[in-house]
Amino acid sequence: MTFVPHQPKRSQPLLIWLIVASVGGVLATAPAGAMAAATLMGFGTDRSVPAQIFFWTVLTLPIAILVSPLLAWIAYGLRQPRLALGLSLAPLLWAAAIGLSVLGSGPR
Repeated sequence: MTFVPHQPKRSQPLLIWLIVASVGGVLATAPAGAMAAATLMGFGTDRSVPAQIFFWTVLTLPIAILVSPLLAWIAYGLRQPRLALGLSLAPLLWAAAIGLSVLGSGPR
């Protein structure tokens, strides 16, 4: 008989949250991709720092929306609930960066 160490129980609310976040991420990928394509065309000649932050943030948003839930599921499978929750909320950092860059590039 082999010894099996005690593993913590998986959180049911976290499971539900990961399902919702995954479905939401898949649904949000198409609009985020369209927004990234529009950003490529609209970048123009503005080479200011806020414009570059906005450009790169919007360009990588669809990737973050897809990769974050995937990594969160891996963390959930490895019984790391805090990491799973943090990874599932990671695309909000992109939203905050977009908001800050828009605020920073206001009228001069």
